Amino acid sequence: MNTSVDWRAVDLVIFDVDGTLYDQSRLRLRMALEMAGSALAGGGARDLRIVRSYRRHRERLAEMESETFVESQFVDVAADVDATPELVRKVVAEWMDRRPLRHLASSRYAGVERLFEALRRSGRGIAVLSDHPAEAKLDALGLKSDLTVSACDPNVRRLKPHPAGVRHILSVTGTLAQRALFIGDRFERDWLAAARAQVPALIRSRLRHPRCATFRSYRSDVFAALGCDLGSASAAWGSPPAAHAGAAYHAREL
Repeated sequence: MNTSVDWRAVDLVIFDVDGTLYDQSRLRLRMALEMAGSALAGGGARDLRIVRSYRRHRERLAEMESETFVESQFVDVAADVDATPELVRKVVAEWMDRRPLRHLASSRYAGVERLFEALRRSGRGIAVLSDHPAEAKLDALGLKSDLTVSACDPNVRRLKPHPAGVRHILSVTGTLAQRALFIGDRFERDWLAAARAQVPALIRSRLRHPRCATFRSYRSDVFAALGCDLGSASAAWGSPPAAHAGAAYHAREL
């Protein structure tokens, strides 16, 4: 398995969230059990149909690289399940945004928090790029980024594998593509978005990939060098260096 990363060449690490920072399969199982219980109680069968349709349509919109997905994701699902867009939005917010938060801490991958700490100690920037709003998830995971960007943000409005989100992060931070590293979990989404922005990628997977480094866990040797004395990353947020010191950015403020 290719696990080589030259950390001396990395100033900024961009993380995906779902499936990268926490075990998405475990979380989805817990949510499926909650939804099943709600359905048996007479209130969740409709919600289950909406969530399933929403996930299917999201995948389709990502493949289409639609620039109107923020609106159409609710309209399309509403037509599919014979509901209103407002109801779809409400159900998605409840079952995909709010309820999963209480399970995130116990689903977080071992070693993630130590990696964030090591990156911060070394002076490297930490950015997050998610296809969903991620601020509340990061809080629930106990993690902090310097910049949090969502595909839903006005300056992005594209789902991965479109590179708009990656390019936006590079532009905001003033980081050269070759000085960034994208860490994700899906070759067809995260690796492709990074590759199209000319950013090296590191993918969490048990599978090999001929064109990018992979790792199985955050205890992998690929991260061992961050425990060594590599010194601070050079111009970790581009020029001028002092502009980013101690700053926390959020895409909604840009």
